[in-house]
Amino acid sequence: MSWLTAALKSSVGRKFLMGLTGLFLCLFLVVHLAGNLMLYVGPETYDEYAHKLHSNAELLVIAEVALFAAFAVHIALAISLTQTNNAAREQEYAVKQTKVPGRTLNLLGMTPDNTMVITGLVVFLFLIVHLSDFKFEWAWGDQLDGLEPYAKAKFILADAGRVLIYVVGTIVLGVHVAHGLASAFQSIGFNHPKYTPTIKGASRIFGVVVALGFGSIPVVFPKLVQPEDADVHFQLEKEAGEVRLGEQIPVKANAHDNNERGSSAEDRQDKEHKAAAAEAKHPVAEAPAATSPKEAEKAPAEGEKAPAEETAVPAGDTANGETAEESKE
Repeated sequence: MSWLTAALKSSVGRKFLMGLTGLFLCLFLVVHLAGNLMLYVGPETYDEYAHKLHSNAELLVIAEVALFAAFAVHIALAISLTQTNNAAREQEYAVKQTKVPGRTLNLLGMTPDNTMVITGLVVFLFLIVHLSDFKFEWAWGDQLDGLEPYAKAKFILADAGRVLIYVVGTIVLGVHVAHGLASAFQSIGFNHPKYTPTIKGASRIFGVVVALGFGSIPVVFPKLVQPEDADVHFQLEKEAGEVRLGEQIPVKANAHDNNERGSSAEDRQDKEHKAAAAEAKHPVAEAPAATSPKEAEKAPAEGEKAPAEETAVPAGDTANGETAEESKE
């Protein structure tokens, strides 16, 4: 272990180890971003990914310990190298310059070294917030109990304050790795005039991808309407008597409409009962249908009176005590 102690005592050895931890953390960002982008696919895909990720507890613990160790070493080496650089300067420079052309940023005249310290501090604070939200759930009490990973992300990112923190944090993270990736390759010895411009260009592209990839999630993801949300919305509208998907109807208006529909149906039913009762009291006589053309001709036209039919009285019948013959006289 003497070689490790000797390496950590020299600035070159510390920069080399810091470059290795930086590359490891950039690799983690790629994997983490790929997993987070599954939020755009849907709840089933993201929840399945999250459950598989946590299904092997032993490997998960090893990965988390290695990740936290890399963070701790990277941060400790950054603080140590910054203190060493500051101690080597007896006084502040009147004009900050660099031996590497184009290394000075056009942001208040700051060099990337100073910028990396500031962005690194912001990223560290952002990391604390991120872990407190999704791993330890310190700030949410029991509000996240029982929620699936997809629902948990949607609940947390529905908070406007969290959206602002995550957007700013991911942008600063992109700025940090845009220089940090190229610096890490340089620290481990990949510094050649032929390949350095390509590495720097790839580092800038990587920073943009990280900033846009992570930064889009708190802005776009909470506004997405997932299929299950649409199904629930349609079911609520269907129960309210509406079938127009996508139109939101106030609850009071729906209740009023339902009362009106119910009262109108009762009125129609009452009218039908009254009409049926009136028809029962005064039935309408219907003319017998003609079974043949001759019978149809004999049938009286509408509006004409049918001739009275003569009824024959049997000879044996009497009316008022008189026989039929007496009644003729």
